[in-house]
Formats: sequence, C-alpha cells, structure tokens
Amino acid sequence: MNKFYILIQLIFYLNIHYSSQEEFKINFSIEYNLTKELEHKRSKLPIEMVIYTKEGFSKKEETTELGSQTLINNFNNNESYLLMEIKNEKLAIKLQTKNESNAIKEKISYLNETKNIVGYKCKKAILNTYDAQEEEANTIELFYTNEIKGFFDVKFQNINGFPLQYSLETNGMNIIYTASNIEVKKMNIKTFEIPDNYKVLSMSQFQQMMLH
Repeated sequence: MNKFYILIQLIFYLNIHYSSQEEFKINFSIEYNLTKELEHKRSKLPIEMVIYTKEGFSKKEETTELGSQTLINNFNNNESYLLMEIKNEKLAIKLQTKNESNAIKEKISYLNETKNIVGYKCKKAILNTYDAQEEEANTIELFYTNEIKGFFDVKFQNINGFPLQYSLETNGMNIIYTASNIEVKKMNIKTFEIPDNYKVLSMSQFQQMMLH
C-alpha cells in the first residue's frame, strides 16, 4: 500500500475515546482540494467513508484503488485497531489510546449558520486544536446535528452534537466529508471483531516494518 496514503490515515486515527452510541450505518462522501504537487495522488485517496456504530463500538471503512482500510474501536476495553493489507499481508495495527498520546487542547466556536444535510438540521462550529507546545495543530469547520447521539471520531468528542459535514487541512490537502446516507439499524457484534486471518502488530512494530 502507498506509504503516503498510510501516513494520511494514521494522522486521523490516533487517540480514541468512548461515548454512548446509537446503532446506525452512515455513508460520507469525500472531496479533495489538492495542491498542484499532490494532484497526482488523487486517484489513490478514498472517495467514500462508511461508519458503523454500536454501544461500546465503532467501525470506519474506506476504500481506494490500493485496497480497503478499516478502523475498529472497542471502547469497552479502550482498544483500537487499524486494519489494512500491505504486500498481500493482512495487518491489524493497535493504535495509541488517549492516555498514551500527547495531550491536545482545543477551542470550539459555535456559529449561527445552519444547513440541512440528509434531512437533518445542522449548525456550524469551528474546532481549533493545539498541541502540547500551544501551537495550532488544526482547524476544522463542521456542521453538526443534535438529532443523533454519540460520535465516531475523538476529534469531535466535545462537540454539542454529531458532525454530518466537516472539512480540514492536512499535508497540503483540504478534505471535505459530507454525510450522504444515514441508516438506523441493529448491528451484529461480529461487525466489530478483528478477523482471524489478520496479524496483530503494535504501532512500534508497524513503524519498524515500514522502514524496510
């Protein structure tokens, strides 16, 4: 799998947190504004994200021409795994938990702007995060609804609602995620299990592997 794509994904998947969840499946479309230097990477980036949630669990799936990638969060034991296939080897990489990672501070601004997304009334907010050195790490613009309970990404754990659209800047890219379909449904617990044919690695083991 392309190392550039793997790096982009790992940025989004660190730090996991628990919250009460409704059970549903939600599809997000993904749009990119790329610099001229990164335009040739467009075909390798995912164009859709699918989220599954169940009390105590969440699952995020993305697919590109290079293959699929899945994030499974088990909030009951505070563990998260990133599933991917590299050189025909199926890997489940254990990610850092919130307590094992550097602290991130944040500032949330709530605005009056509203819009309707897949039938849900949404309000606008701006989320600014700061690293341990008090330097601004990221700015995310988002539209959230109060009609859905829970969240699927630690970045949004303190937002007063569930984000159905958000945009962020990273590595020369502007990325926009927009919900395109929401299906409330009961989820089978097996949806959130790591398949037996995946090799489990720690983050340090995976990093060593990528050096070779």
